[in-house]
Amino acid sequence: MSKLGDAAAKAVTITSVETLSDGYTIHFSDGTSATIKNGQDGTTPTVGVKEEDGVLYWTVNGEFLLDNGQKVPAKGETPQFKIEDEKWKVSFDGENWEEVPVSGTVAPVLVMEETETEYVFTLGQTVIRIAKDKAFSLKVSADEQSVIPGKTLVLNYTLVGADETTHILAESKEFDVTVDEAAKSVKAQIPSDFVEGYILIKAVRNSDGRYSAQYVSLARDVYGTHGGTIVINDEGYVNW
Repeated sequence: MSKLGDAAAKAVTITSVETLSDGYTIHFSDGTSATIKNGQDGTTPTVGVKEEDGVLYWTVNGEFLLDNGQKVPAKGETPQFKIEDEKWKVSFDGENWEEVPVSGTVAPVLVMEETETEYVFTLGQTVIRIAKDKAFSLKVSADEQSVIPGKTLVLNYTLVGADETTHILAESKEFDVTVDEAAKSVKAQIPSDFVEGYILIKAVRNSDGRYSAQYVSLARDVYGTHGGTIVINDEGYVNW
């Protein structure tokens, strides 16, 4: 968990996470990576980090790990553990070792939860939240509704990671489209002779050039935003 502690303390973000059979490999925005695995031994001391006065410190079984009576910041060298004379010992330099009290019989399992903006790692009582690398995405709300010639179709969307430089655009060859950024929606006027068409909704974050878009295909009577084929009157309309 040391790399996670360092990342949280330095505001480093996560670019990607690989799921392993017994843990995770996390890639950070500064080019480094860390592999975190669940413990194999049920009597292994639970190592984690805990925040105090804005600083992350190492913990063992929920208690602060001490070196000469001082709490150890969760950065720099990673503490090393070993079993000697049937006792767990810790070293901060690889040469000097001191006994670590061990309690409990079940080692906690590392759990990762992914949201649209961050990764949440939980190990026992330790919870570390690290933001995704400048997460930015536009998604048209999954829906199905009638596409009626002469009427107005409203497509709602969600936007993650927007800032004051973000702009939304919509384009189509078949429809007149307008964007309502306040309502997070796009309105399309359906022509009377409509058969099929598309709307491309785009989001651009000028502060870093990030771009996200969604292609919405429409066929008379229904529209869709997810892969598959819409079948109407035995005619197929590809949706991608």
